[in-house]
Amino acid sequence: MNALVLCLIHDGSGNIYAGGNFTKPGNYIAKWNGHAWSSVGYGMEPNQVGIAVEALTFDHYGTLYAGGR
Repeated sequence: MNALVLCLIHDGSGNIYAGGNFTKPGNYIAKWNGHAWSSVGYGMEPNQVGIAVEALTFDHYGTLYAGGR
């Protein structure tokens, strides 16, 4: 990560998701699969000042939601 990780969550399948104010890997959201970090979709809007993912959660369908500023 090239900046702060502010939250972590796991999906029950061994993957860990991180949210923060980093832009690599991913834009503010990244996934660890046990071997490497990767982007999650397109992440959040890149390169906006003050953006940070501060909360992550899954609904009962497995959809990942992010909250923050």
